[in-house]
Order: sequence, then structure tokens, then C-alpha cells
Amino acid sequence: DEFYMGRELVVILHACNFRCN
Repeated sequence: DEFYMGRELVVILHACNFRCN
């Protein structure tokens, strides 16, 4: 589902940003 994928992407993006920083 698009909504699910978008949600997953946001979570991954936030996790990467948090780890990268």
C-alpha cells in the first residue's frame, strides 16, 4: 500500500537521520 510504504520510508528516513547525526 502506498500509505504503508510512505510510512515505512519516513520511519527509515528518521532513523537514518538520527543515526547519521
